[in-house]
Amino acid sequence: MILAATVALTTALASTACEGHHPSVSPLLTPDSVLTTPTALPPSVTTTTSPTSTATRRPTPTPSRPPFPTPTAGGPIRQIVFSACACDRAPRQPCPADWCVPSLYAINSDGTGLRTLIDPSYSSSDPSFSLDGRFLAYVQHEPQELAADEPGHGMITFPNTYIMDLGTGQTATLGTESYYGCQWLPDSARLVCYADRDLYTVPTDGTPAMRLTAIGEGDAVRGFDVSPEGEHIVYALEQLRPSDAGTVSLYQVGVMGGDPTLLVTLSDITSFGFAQFSPDGQRLLLSTRFKSTTSTTCLIVLEMDTYEMTELPVDVHVVRTARWLPDNRRLFVVGYDPDQLVNVLYVVDNAGALSILELPELECAVFGELLPDQRYFVFAEDVCREDSRGGLFVADLEAGTWGQILFDYQVTYGDLVFRP
Repeated sequence: MILAATVALTTALASTACEGHHPSVSPLLTPDSVLTTPTALPPSVTTTTSPTSTATRRPTPTPSRPPFPTPTAGGPIRQIVFSACACDRAPRQPCPADWCVPSLYAINSDGTGLRTLIDPSYSSSDPSFSLDGRFLAYVQHEPQELAADEPGHGMITFPNTYIMDLGTGQTATLGTESYYGCQWLPDSARLVCYADRDLYTVPTDGTPAMRLTAIGEGDAVRGFDVSPEGEHIVYALEQLRPSDAGTVSLYQVGVMGGDPTLLVTLSDITSFGFAQFSPDGQRLLLSTRFKSTTSTTCLIVLEMDTYEMTELPVDVHVVRTARWLPDNRRLFVVGYDPDQLVNVLYVVDNAGALSILELPELECAVFGELLPDQRYFVFAEDVCREDSRGGLFVADLEAGTWGQILFDYQVTYGDLVFRP
């Protein structure tokens, strides 16, 4: 496999636009499924190869849009759950960038078996599978009428997380608070979730939740990640007070609570993207933008034992997807250049960036997920213009082919997951 094999990476850049930022470091203190069984791919499918490049970071897109290649035959069938709006238009025409109420759908990775999972009466988003594949968590935004003496007036929507048992199809509300943005712990019995401005560990059996943070009035959590062993989380805290503008601090805290420990502080920040543990939990990938590099996403790796910070040598305008590979050293990164209107898929480590596939036909940024075999990437195109294409696509990273498996759906950014 192109991502699983050892690849001699081409050093694309000697330095990056992010170079010169040195964050301050503080050492650590002490059954059957309601998702139907997928069918096999057809025995033969014609494929078309997209151009690839080993060093070019900003290729010039082709002036016209050629026919979409057909997905490669063979490969695993994986069940995908995503949040989307059905496009109210003629089939296979551009999806309008209108406001809509998304619902949850499931489909097989070969484009078969599309079905609705959730009643589309209310907006549904943020699907997340438990690690054992038995449960699906999702958020539903439900309208609630404000009392006459409450601020505001009329109806307001509140997010609530639900847990669906995929063996029985039964659904139950998670906890007693308005939880959202949840991540499963490895035991598949608890989740870490937002509620108001704080983070909580919430059991699915109805026992009381554990509050993990006490965020002040002038601060905000900008993302978190659960460690692979499930013992602690790291979260990014942005200080919103005027005296601390542009400062993001990373803290570590146990999933059963305790005093948070400051790891690092990043200064001169305009926006913080995410923090993501490597599979072995020894490294943390950070995505951020500094005031001096507002047009470029900076990718930084933090060593959790030595607190050494390494800026990866890849100059990417917009990063919509970045995932660690199983070797705990390399990353799969999807970069988008809004000037050239092109998406490029890279493999990146601290030696450089290797371009493995370009998508010049899609002029809006794409986002998605790698299948566990690291060969197939399932993705959607963001809606940035009236003629943006909706639906889902599959790229075979080894064969250099890609194609559309679903039309007529506007997929919500980030809301695309595989069933384990």
